[in-house]
Amino acid sequence: MQNTVQIKPDIIWVGGNDRRVNRFENLFPLTHGMSYNAYVILDEKTVLTDTVDRSISVLFMENVKAALNGRNLDYLVIHHMEPDHCANI
Repeated sequence: MQNTVQIKPDIIWVGGNDRRVNRFENLFPLTHGMSYNAYVILDEKTVLTDTVDRSISVLFMENVKAALNGRNLDYLVIHHMEPDHCANI
């Protein structure tokens, strides 16, 4: 079941929350899990900024598909190559 948040008419949060994670990078304690932030930008071209950890891949793909609403993805921007940003390339 998709879960997106419309930030602005042309920017949609498509990330997700993983409440099972109890440490950030296996070092820092987390009391409420991890939030993965990824966004779809809708303009003449479409852009996805980052992906998410593979632990929530199914939700993420549903979110992206819902945000694109039948449009194709034109660009993918990855901020850095750690699994919580790029696992779903």
